[in-house]
Amino acid sequence: MYCLAPNVGTLSAGGTASVYVGQPLDTVKVKMQTFPDLYKNGWQCFMTTLRQEGLVHGLYAGTVPSLAAQVGQLLIASV
Repeated sequence: MYCLAPNVGTLSAGGTASVYVGQPLDTVKVKMQTFPDLYKNGWQCFMTTLRQEGLVHGLYAGTVPSLAAQVGQLLIASV
């Protein structure tokens, strides 16, 4: 029988790291797709978002739902 308990922490840590590294990049990608005429390139989008909206409310917007989905998906996939 497979025991999930030892892997819960590892899977949660991996999912959390994945979201926190990728979330700003995903935010920039979505903004560039949504407003193609507003940004010339990814760096300009990144810096404009950081200056105007800040780190937490700008680049990490939507982190909690993404984090819940990623960790949940990893836990389900490991069973």
